[in-house]
Amino acid sequence: AGGTSCGACPASTYSSSPGASACSMCAAGTSSLALGATSAAVCLSCAAGTFSSASGSTVCQGCAAGSFSSAAGGTSCSACPVSTYSSSPGASACSMCAAGTSSLALGATSSATCNPTQTSPFKMSMQFAGVVSDADAERVRAVMVGVLGVLDWQVELLGVTVQNATRRAAPHPAVAL
Repeated sequence: AGGTSCGACPASTYSSSPGASACSMCAAGTSSLALGATSAAVCLSCAAGTFSSASGSTVCQGCAAGSFSSAAGGTSCSACPVSTYSSSPGASACSMCAAGTSSLALGATSSATCNPTQTSPFKMSMQFAGVVSDADAERVRAVMVGVLGVLDWQVELLGVTVQNATRRAAPHPAVAL
């Protein structure tokens, strides 16, 4: 977080002012090994599947198995949502359970958590009032598909009706609810 006057800035810092008494740190979500940098351009975004949570990082860390970071410049990783898994570290996406299977496990690290989906001949309709978060929508999808095995369902969120007439809802993060 700081150099001395006329000294070179250490890794993951830079100073665009010659002779400055302090260096600026690269932002979270970036890293740099460059010494004596004179521009923030040396701060490179962490690749998808990696992250740096703090300013001044010299390296980006890979997401742990069971988690992912889908965009460059990540400052954290997200747990794989229900009916997905990631068995390798550094994932930029989670793999979906095979057709006809689902899982309620968050952060699953293996397809072994995917079990045959039970089917149900009945239809279900639900309505929610107020703002519904992505996490809430994911929980509803998990119950509808994974627990109840409902094939035909309809959910109204924020006045928009969404239906699913298959065993599997859309993969996260584009949750179909």
